[in-house]
Amino acid sequence: MDTDTARKRLEEMRGELDKSITVLQGEQPAERIGSDSPQDPADAGTNLSENDRTQAVLEAAKGQLRAVLDALDRIERDTYGTCADCANGKLCLVGSDCLSKSCMGNVCAAPTRSTRSRSRLAAL
Repeated sequence: MDTDTARKRLEEMRGELDKSITVLQGEQPAERIGSDSPQDPADAGTNLSENDRTQAVLEAAKGQLRAVLDALDRIERDTYGTCADCANGKLCLVGSDCLSKSCMGNVCAAPTRSTRSRSRLAAL
């Protein structure tokens, strides 16, 4: 994919994520000040669960937005399309995606003795 197409798609994603984040932030509960009626404990549990889900989705959207902004920055620096090395625990496709050069089950992992041996053999 050429960088102009990538930039356009990323800009669209940024716009959608910005909208989603704004909506999710609007769903954050306001403090109940001076409520005249006591809250049922079951309602409190339901509200907490909904708040937890909203917070989790909000954090995920913020993480996606950071990744989109990082990709747009790489386009500006003319490094887009070059894989950024990932730390252990991050998603990967192949070992060369990882700082450790060890991709196990699509997750960057610390290299084991067997993966180091395979890497040496592959280099031959």
